[in-house]
Amino acid sequence: MPQIVSQRDARAVKKLPFCYVCGNAFENLEAVTDDHVPPQTAFLPEDRENFPLILPTHKGCNHTFSTEDEVFGQLIGLGHEIEKGQDRLKIYDGSDTVGNTFALLGDLDLHGAIQRWVMAFHAALYQEPLPPLTKFSTQTPFPSGTSVNGMVIPDPDKPQFRDYAEQVEINAQLGLVDRISANNGNLHYQCCWQQSDDGPWLAFYKLDIYAWSKLGDSKNFGSRPCVGAYATPGHLPALATRGTELWSVRT
Repeated sequence: MPQIVSQRDARAVKKLPFCYVCGNAFENLEAVTDDHVPPQTAFLPEDRENFPLILPTHKGCNHTFSTEDEVFGQLIGLGHEIEKGQDRLKIYDGSDTVGNTFALLGDLDLHGAIQRWVMAFHAALYQEPLPPLTKFSTQTPFPSGTSVNGMVIPDPDKPQFRDYAEQVEINAQLGLVDRISANNGNLHYQCCWQQSDDGPWLAFYKLDIYAWSKLGDSKNFGSRPCVGAYATPGHLPALATRGTELWSVRT
């Protein structure tokens, strides 16, 4: 089963012949640059060079997300008090309908960022790109909601994410997950595969960075893992590990 858990493993994925963002092969090496996934700013200085995951991308694809990556790196960095450049984070005061107060982070598409990182993990593990329009279902480690006149209406938790977490955890115990452990062991990614009843293959994944679920408001919303799933309608990747089927899946 594929895994990236050493400096040697990490060096190999820097030689991929395609861009994980757009999926296209490299034709002009001058237009290629290195992309840290997740961004370097998410990690403490001593963890940035301890076999980080670096993938080649087109310069244009990488530039598109450079500011966004800086913001998310700073957000994750709050967990270990990295303060440089936090002015890019927009932090507000808020309250919910029963009077609890907390900080709000605005203008962040964390779902989109995590999905892009998962595209990179897929490319690194399976040596093939995911189509840019791949459908994802993702739970971030932070609760979300809609702010109306300073009041926050929390989004309801979706029960399928508990199933996704269970799918990954049990398959991990059975040794049936593909995985990445990088940045001095502070990035952990696990993925297992199951075919749905109507044909497409589903990848269930779990992502942890510095135990980032603790950054959320666990007192009012509970701690929740970053888990999700995505579909590959055409095939199971040749290198992928098929997990045990815990329950029937429909897409």
